[in-house]
Amino acid sequence: MAGCPISAETEAALATIRRAFAASGPRWEAEWPRLWAMGPKHCGPNVLLCHIPGFVQTADAWLPASMIHGQDAQHRRAEEGADDGATAEEDGAEGAGAGFDRRVRELEGSILSGFQLCSGAGPLCEEPLEGVALCVEAVRFSGDEAEVAASTDVYGPWSGQVIGAVKEGTRRAFLAGPRRLVEAVFDCDVQTTSDMLGIQRAHDSTKLPN
Repeated sequence: MAGCPISAETEAALATIRRAFAASGPRWEAEWPRLWAMGPKHCGPNVLLCHIPGFVQTADAWLPASMIHGQDAQHRRAEEGADDGATAEEDGAEGAGAGFDRRVRELEGSILSGFQLCSGAGPLCEEPLEGVALCVEAVRFSGDEAEVAASTDVYGPWSGQVIGAVKEGTRRAFLAGPRRLVEAVFDCDVQTTSDMLGIQRAHDSTKLPN
């Protein structure tokens, strides 16, 4: 979703989610600047939040300016400044800094695509998710520099594997908590002969109101 134009439908969904975040208290109010995507179809009732240390979020790049309050931006800048010293050592082994940010940004499209696939067809009867917030806590790269560079190539073979891994990971995260079907639907196919179909039609017609 990052870098894509905002449609009227998406902007209306953003306004609804923004009000829900504000009404849910300070904890969710603070999560608003971390909003990474909505799904399915970029305007659904599910949200993806970004908590990746050392990665510059893209929310400011795609959220409408009217939905980014000054205090949100100030809070985010202050939080990033406070975390710089704490995360530098933690992310050093993972290749933090400009290189880490660039690698995650190269995989951003694959991560968001995996989220869209999961939110459109969840683990319960392949039904779409509804009212689910998923949070990405960290991204770790293993291997030497050449292997990491190949794995983050947008057009390389790893991009599809990242999509599948994110899809399955979000499904497992969803199943780890309480869940239920929102609207259970029973679909049934009945096979019969044409003679019985005619009798059934005649029987049903007698039940119609005058």
